[in-house]
This record gives sequence, C-alpha cells and structure tokens, in this order.
Amino acid sequence: MDVANTKPPLPLTLIVYCLGIAAMLPWNFFITCDSFWQYKLRNVTLGDDWDTSNATMTVLQVSFMPTLVVISNLFCTIFLFFTSWIVTRVSEQIRVVAALVVMIVVMITITIMAVVPTDSWQTVFYGIVMLLVAILNMFEAVYQGSLYGIAGVLPSACTNALTSGMAVAGVLSSIAQIV
Repeated sequence: MDVANTKPPLPLTLIVYCLGIAAMLPWNFFITCDSFWQYKLRNVTLGDDWDTSNATMTVLQVSFMPTLVVISNLFCTIFLFFTSWIVTRVSEQIRVVAALVVMIVVMITITIMAVVPTDSWQTVFYGIVMLLVAILNMFEAVYQGSLYGIAGVLPSACTNALTSGMAVAGVLSSIAQIV
C-alpha cells in the first residue's frame, strides 16, 4: 500500500496541523510585536515622545531586529545539523516533547519579562532576550526537524497539514497583535 497517497484519519491531520502551529508561533510572536521591542528599548528620557517622527532611535532599537534574525537563523541552522546527528540516538517522542517544554519555558520567561520594568537595565534585557532567542531557536530546530521526520513517514496530507499549521501561526500572531 502506498502510504504517501493514503488519506490519513482526520484526528491525525488535526494533530499534525496543531503541531505545525506550535512550531512557528513563538517565532512569529517575536517578529510580529516589533513595536513592543521598540518600546522596551526606547530612549526613556523622551517620555511619551519616544516614538514620534523626530525621536532618534537608540542603538538597541536599531540593532534589535537584525540581531534577532542573525541569532535565530544561526542557531536554527546549527541545531538542524545537530538534529540530523541525534536522530538515531534520541527518540522522536523525547525530541519533540523536550523541545516543546523548553520552548514553552522560554516563552513564559519572555512573557514575564514583558511586564517587568526594564528601563534601567535595557542592555541587560537586550542580552537576555537574545540569549532566550538563541535557546528558543535551538529547540525550535530540533522540534521542526523532528516533526518533518515524523511527517515524512505519514501520508503526504500530513506534511501539507504541518506546513499549513506553520502558516496559520503567522496569521494567529498577527491577529493577536491587532487585538
């Protein structure tokens, strides 16, 4: 029987779809809330005028997104190679569950830091966020690599569901920013 063309059961497709959402939601939350990062890294001496057209951006504001992208892509790439090395040494279940747990802990940590006043320690905050981005992307790579490995042995509709779930994560994070 050709597994690739077999129609998977709906519950399996929905589970893979949700796993796809979980794969990209953290990253999409990071890149969608640019105004939040700009606020956290603003020139605090400007008060409420920090985002006016004549306000000069701080070095941290200017460098945040480029640094975020470099760190995330660097660690994601390195750990995709690492995932291909550990694939025969660590079970899929352990890789997926451990990665999800770490990703959840990182996102909870960042959520807590969002409500903590960081005006007096913006540089340290910036460094902590970049460290958390590196950790998040390490485990994001393990998670995504493992998911695609699992989806590869399932019917092709599951790979489509995984990819569609990843796309929906971007939509959900955009909706969250609007709301």
